Amino acid sequence: MKRILIFSDTHGNIKRTTEIINNIPCDLIIHLGDLVRDAKELEKLFPHIPFEYVCGNNDYFGTDYIKVVNFEGINIFCTHGHLYTLDKMVEKAKNLNCKAYGFLIPEAFQDPETIHQAMACLKLKIIYQK
Repeated sequence: MKRILIFSDTHGNIKRTTEIINNIPCDLIIHLGDLVRDAKELEKLFPHIPFEYVCGNNDYFGTDYIKVVNFEGINIFCTHGHLYTLDKMVEKAKNLNCKAYGFLIPEAFQDPETIHQAMACLKLKIIYQK
């Protein structure tokens, strides 16, 4: 089973996020901003797990504000969410051929053969399992 953990808004407090990562095996971690420096610190703590991250509204340098991450053939539109309305985010994700974006898996993108479970734990989300 493959898992992606997606979270954001750690704002300098990575203790709980570290505990969660230690207890939930995953194949990829995506940090959706606020703060990128937290994502970089977590990446150092978990060098065996691939990391992707984008800037949030409190990040002013360090990486892009949007990114498309391909995982197992599924495109994930990654953004903090402050640049788009929900409708524009869905439109942008569809235009980029993404099946998931941010914290949401819209019904239009759900594929029962590839997306089996959605789980929330604070700001941590598992949005895709195979």
